Amino acid sequence: MIEINDRNIALLIDSENVSSKYINFILNELNTYGTVSVRRIYGDWRANNDWSQELLFEYSIQPIQQFNYIKGKNSTDIALVIDAMDILYTNKADIFCLVTSDSDFTRLAMRLRESHSFVIGMGESKVPTALAKSCNKFIYLDLLYADETKTETVTGYSETGDSTVSITTLEQIKEEVSRILSETEKNEISLGELGSILHKQFPDFDVRNFGYTKFSVMIAEEFPQTKLDSKNNTFYISLKNKVERSVINDEVYSFIQQNGGRVKNLSQIQAYLKNKFKYFDLKDYGFSKISSFLRSVPNVSVENNSVKTAKK
Repeated sequence: MIEINDRNIALLIDSENVSSKYINFILNELNTYGTVSVRRIYGDWRANNDWSQELLFEYSIQPIQQFNYIKGKNSTDIALVIDAMDILYTNKADIFCLVTSDSDFTRLAMRLRESHSFVIGMGESKVPTALAKSCNKFIYLDLLYADETKTETVTGYSETGDSTVSITTLEQIKEEVSRILSETEKNEISLGELGSILHKQFPDFDVRNFGYTKFSVMIAEEFPQTKLDSKNNTFYISLKNKVERSVINDEVYSFIQQNGGRVKNLSQIQAYLKNKFKYFDLKDYGFSKISSFLRSVPNVSVENNSVKTAKK
């Protein structure tokens, strides 16, 4: 995450791929990152365009006229790219915001990041994954708009059925949070650091995509296996207290005994423990395989895919 104080932002809008109805969301979002000092929008203004003159005046956005000199060639894209590189080399911006759903700008986003600029992408959820992941952060404008107006339904696929379009799901976030917490030595991490890791892993991660306005609220409601603690005005997240190892060992031994002293499928024991203890996870005890875990249980021996008890 970047500091948001006095950063200069270059806002570059592809008018042919983004509706004007999002402009208020765009500027409100960018105001949390810094000052939008460069505001430009590109297109052929001879054609019908919902970015009206009045709207551009209202938000102080400079229209850049670009004629398509050759039919079928998109000169607008080229003009935007040239301007972005000029701004980059003259050090006029710390942050670039590319407002488009066109995958042709993927290489531009990558190039700006290579020069250590922070790149925010904004577009609709039909945007291909490549463009979203090439930005430091990507914001789905239609998701924000639908959440505010409650009038639109958003899907993760483009109108052309592009299978490369993929919005990060809540399940992916849950899996990543579980992995991060299980690999954290102190079994806890600050909410800010966790959010930073998730943004790096998933540039399009935004709690608003899942109907929340605060990360802490989302964690509390969607991650029942975790707990939040406040220390010195900072929230820390950790896994709930795991069951004592001795209790797990006794349950394993008892289950095997109830099955005649031998269980022929190790996965049966793992399923039993997950059913018995809602948040049971081998990683909480330092293991990745059930076979290794069972070998560490006293009075239990593992042979191939079966396990049996010995006398206590």
